Order: sequence, then C-alpha cells, then structure tokens
Amino acid sequence: MHLIELRHSIAATSILLAASFAASEASGASAQASIAHCDALASHPKDPGRYAAGVTDEQFAPGAAIEACKAAVDADPELPRSWFQLGRAYWLAQRDEDAFAAFVEAAKRDYAPAMKFIGDAYNEGRGLPKGEEQSLDTAVAWYQEAQNNGYKEAQQAIDEAQKVLASLRFDPSGFQNKEYMTRMYEGNFDNLGNPLQFLMYVGAFSEELGGTTVFFIDQDCQGMVTSLSGTINGVQRFVSFLQSMQSEEGMADVLIALFTSSWVQDQGKRDAGILMNRYSCKSPIARKIVENVVGSWEKLPAIIQASLGPKKKPRAKTSEEPSVVSLYQQKEYGLYWGAISGRCGIQNYPSKIDACNRVLALINSNEYKILTCSYGPYRKDGTGFRVYQFWSDRVPEGVPSYNVPGDEHPFGILGQRAVGKCPANTQDLEPIFQASRL
Repeated sequence: MHLIELRHSIAATSILLAASFAASEASGASAQASIAHCDALASHPKDPGRYAAGVTDEQFAPGAAIEACKAAVDADPELPRSWFQLGRAYWLAQRDEDAFAAFVEAAKRDYAPAMKFIGDAYNEGRGLPKGEEQSLDTAVAWYQEAQNNGYKEAQQAIDEAQKVLASLRFDPSGFQNKEYMTRMYEGNFDNLGNPLQFLMYVGAFSEELGGTTVFFIDQDCQGMVTSLSGTINGVQRFVSFLQSMQSEEGMADVLIALFTSSWVQDQGKRDAGILMNRYSCKSPIARKIVENVVGSWEKLPAIIQASLGPKKKPRAKTSEEPSVVSLYQQKEYGLYWGAISGRCGIQNYPSKIDACNRVLALINSNEYKILTCSYGPYRKDGTGFRVYQFWSDRVPEGVPSYNVPGDEHPFGILGQRAVGKCPANTQDLEPIFQASRL
C-alpha cells in the first residue's frame, strides 16, 4: 500500500472511532438524563436511596412520572431505583397490576422500599397476581423483609398490621373467665358445668355491654348494644326457671351459683370491659361474640336444660307422705342470690331503672338480707324438697311500687314483705308466701 493510501485509511478509521465514541457518549448522557428526570418526578421522600429531593403523594403527577420512569427503565433495566419509582407512579395512577409488576422487578434487585409497597399491595388487595388474595399475614412478611433490608420506615407498617391482626384473632388470655369467653366466641354452650352460674355471667356481661358506659358513646356501637336487650330479658326469665329445679342435681347447681354469684357476675362485667378495651365494638371478634350470644339465645335454654338432665317429676303423693313438711334448712345471705333476675333490665319501664339500681346498690352493700327457706325431707330422687325466698329483716323502700308484670319485676321472686324467720313447716309458710308475692 502506498504511503498516501495508508494515511487516508488511518484518517478514515480515526473518524469512525471518534464518531462511535461520540455516539456512545451521547447515549450515556441521554440515559443519565432519563434516569435523572425519573428521579426528579418520582423519588419517594422516605426512600434512603433516592437521588432527588423527593415528591410527596399530594405533589405527584402520575402521567409525567410514568413516561419519565419508563424511559429510565429502558435506559438501564438493571437499576432498581427506577423500577421502584415507576411502580410508585403506577400505584398513584391506580394502575395496580402494572405497579405490582414494577415493584417485583425492584424487589428482585433487593430494593427495600419496593418490598414495603408489595406489602401494601397484599394489605390492601391491590394489583395482586392471579390466584393471590389479600392477606395481612403476607403483607407483614413483606414489611419485615423490607425492614431486614434496611428500610426502617417499614416498622410502622409492621406495628399497625400486627395491631389489626391481633384484633382479628381471639385470645382468651387476659379475660377473667377464659372458659366462658371462649364458649361465647365459639358459640359452644354444650356440657356446661353449672348452667345457672354461666347464665349469671352472661347476664352481667350483657348488661355491662348494654348499659350506658363510656364504650358506647360511639354511634357505631349502638346496634350491638340494642341487640343485647332481648338476651338480658331472656336471661332474667330463665334464671327464674332454673330456680324451680327440683332435682338433686339442679339444687346443687342453684346452691353453687348462690355462693358464687357475686364473683361470677363481677367476672362478666370485667370481661365486657376487657373485650371493648382490647378489641372495640367495631372488631369482628366483639361482634361475633355478641352475635353468638344473641343468635343462640332461643336455643340456649334447651341446651342448658339438656345439660342438667330432665327435671325430675315429684312422685304421686301416697298415704305415707305427709302433705306438710318441716323446715330442713334456713340460710340468710347478704347478696340476692338471683342477682341476674334482679338486675335492672326492665327495658319497657325506663322510669323504674334508676330506682331499681338504687335498690340493687343497697343489696350489694349488704344492708338488706335475703332469707332462703328449704323444706324437706330431702330425698335423693328430688321429691319433697321445696325452696322459698324472702326479704329477711326489711324490704327496700319502693320495691312493691314497680307496676310491671310479675315475670318482669326485678324483685318479684322475693315478694314485698319481710320474713325474719322461716316458719317451722310448709303449712305455716304457705299463707305468708302467697300474701307476700308481687
């Protein structure tokens, strides 16, 4: 090759190399410009890896950001920050499926803020792939992954999600009566150890929720409160029924419930407060418990009767059995044994409730005593055993003045006369009993 030709060839090659370098340099500059434009329009203010000041959701312009960040991703597909910002732009534009796909691309490249947004997608059920469902548990897993990869902002999301999860999971620990609360949550009223005791608990629980406590200033709770009124009245009537149990087993339950009534009712009231403080009346847990109690009330008496066994019928009186039986036992209590039927749930007579509550306060202070008279003989088959109850030394002022039917009268079972001492036999007692009834 001649020297002149060689010089021409070298010159041409130099020109081509210069042009190629210039094009490469221009392309790199264009890519950087696209990435910088995406950063300027879509950087998250709390993204520790951002390259710009950050744009709040309120200032965000999704349309422009989508175009800029698509160009950034095309310019450098391996840059996770651009994938995340593109996902954010789609998210704020409500293009949820596109947003989820972009966040996944960023997460594949270990970009922690994208992991937090994937958690948000599962939390809210937005843009999930086919076959995937909204899941708070999955959301928490992604939030924790984001935190593990250095995104500290995920901790707040973890705390909030776990608080919601706690409100959706029934945990009997912390309640005064774990067994009864579990039964009410599960709607399981079979095989009750002491039905009367359980009813006292349910009644106190229901009246605490159905009262005018601070829990129910919130209007959202009013429907739940109102639904309990029928249960309260039903409990009152059924406690009166159980009092009439004549079988040995039934009387044992009555006596046990008598001695533990104050304690069990206190548990019911406390557990109502614990339920509201832990879950609130808006929680599915609280609503399920109330629905189970209210919804099962119609069948609850039959379930409880079955758990007690059939009520034993007295044998036909024979010539060997006396028509008059003697006093078997006399007891005096400082607290009305059937306090559930004495609680002031006379919903149709609101003008009487304040007076009723005043009487109950006097009873609970032990100022008034309750006399229980049991007449025998006490046979194992349950026959011949009769129980009567009265006010002991005096009747609280105003008790006889409740103009309500006998089965709704809060103190009807105790009558309107004080009987300081049990008569020696049923013959002497019967006229006193009849005269004292309301």
